[in-house]
Amino acid sequence: VCVQRRDGTFDEIFKEWYWQDDEGTEWKRADATRRLTHNEAEAGGEAAGAKAASTKAASGAAGALANLAVNSEARSAAVVEAGAVPPLVALLSAGAGSEAATRAAGALSSLALHEASRTAIREAGAIPPLVALLIAGANPEAARNATGALGNLAISEPTRAAVAEAGAIPPLV
Repeated sequence: VCVQRRDGTFDEIFKEWYWQDDEGTEWKRADATRRLTHNEAEAGGEAAGAKAASTKAASGAAGALANLAVNSEARSAAVVEAGAVPPLVALLSAGAGSEAATRAAGALSSLALHEASRTAIREAGAIPPLVALLIAGANPEAARNATGALGNLAISEPTRAAVAEAGAIPPLV
C-alpha cells in the first residue's frame, strides 16, 4: 500500500518485498510487515535499501497491472475495483525520470481503454500529473505512455473536458 501525504512525502506499508542482489543474480525476500518512508530525513540505512527495493517492486507491479488491463474490460474493471488507481496516480509524482512513473502511466493508459475505468482515473486525480509527465519530456517512454493515457481518457466526453482543462492540448500539438 502506498499513501502520499499532503506534504508530498510517501508512506508504504507492506508485508513482503523482493529485490535483486547487487549482481542481479539472486532474488532476496524479506518477510514481516515493515513501514517504509520516502522521506529521506526519516530513512536509515535499511530503510533506504528497502526504498530502492520498494520502488522496483512498485515499477514491476505497475507493469503487471498494465498487462492485466490491456484488451480486457473485465480485468480492467477488476484492477480498478481492487483499488489500484490511486497508487498508480501516486507513482506518477516520481517524475519523468522514474521507471515507476513511466510504468504507472502505461498502466493508466491500458486501464483508460475501457469506459468504466476512465471515471475512476479522472476522479483519482491522474490527469494533471499525466500532463506534467508529458511536459517534462525527459523520458520518451514516459511521454509516450502519458500521451496514450491522455488520449484514451479523451475518448469520452466527461474525461475529454478534464484533459483539455488540465492543459494537455499545447504539449500534444
